[in-house]
Amino acid sequence: MGGGATTLRTIGPDAPALTLEDGEVARAAMQALVKGELNAYYPEVLISYATGRREGDAPGCGPGMLYCKRICELLEAEGIDTFSGLHVPAGTDWKVFLLKLNSRFANCKVLIVVVSPALYESIPCLTEIFNALTSKKGVEIIPVLFENPLPCSDDQWTQVQAHDLQAVEMLTRVQQLFGPKNCIPSPPGTVLEQPAVVDRVIAMVCEHLGKPAPSAPSSEPIHTTGVEELVV
Repeated sequence: MGGGATTLRTIGPDAPALTLEDGEVARAAMQALVKGELNAYYPEVLISYATGRREGDAPGCGPGMLYCKRICELLEAEGIDTFSGLHVPAGTDWKVFLLKLNSRFANCKVLIVVVSPALYESIPCLTEIFNALTSKKGVEIIPVLFENPLPCSDDQWTQVQAHDLQAVEMLTRVQQLFGPKNCIPSPPGTVLEQPAVVDRVIAMVCEHLGKPAPSAPSSEPIHTTGVEELVV
């Protein structure tokens, strides 16, 4: 694909289907942001998201990956390193994310959670949120609402079985401690409808990390139809 302009479908649940090329472009852009060796890269901000593959999307692709990518780009523009599932190279266990989040060498101070219906179908997301909640280093969790409607508690992470005590513990803890957290923006609004709230998220992250507030609004309208040109 090279370094020129690459066409990506705009983000949103009603946007055109994502292709394998779209997915590869998004992953390559994020993996290029990793500084040095992956095993020695421990950024302060992590993003948890569910792909949310729709009918027509290529395997492994969905609007969630573009929601995540947008947040990463805005934070990187403020000089803040990030990490997400998009940063994980092919052939690497996704659980490397957990080492960046909650391990002896972890430096994570903020976990941004991309909230959508797909989040509540993803066991990896459940695991990531649980690890943030149980981190002894203290991780600030910021839920950012991208899509509605969200499932009720009984319909969240329905893959969890009663005999799997570890999974039941994760589910219970996450629903008790993450569930009541206020999303940005407040429901029923979403980031797709109120893109300016992303600036509030970036400002919150900067404040928590002790960095200067963004000098100017960083968000742009997030369209849900049409095509946009992104330079990768």
